[in-house]
Amino acid sequence: ANNWPLRGWKGSFWEGGIRGVGFVHSPLLQERGVTRHGLLHVADWYPTIVEGLAGGRLEEGEAIDGVNQVSSGQT
Repeated sequence: ANNWPLRGWKGSFWEGGIRGVGFVHSPLLQERGVTRHGLLHVADWYPTIVEGLAGGRLEEGEAIDGVNQVSSGQT
């Protein structure tokens, strides 16, 4: 498998092992056809889905590493 232009492979600590493409699809999304070029870490999925998309609230002081990325404004 060729991972060009990234160095490394899945499971390595080089960017080829930790950087990848992803997408989110849902009829509930308010913005459609939007491409964001910012970074999102896997730890950000939980708070983003709970607070940003599902309308829930995380408990104050809950020990999580992620950050809600819905209003990040990265394009």
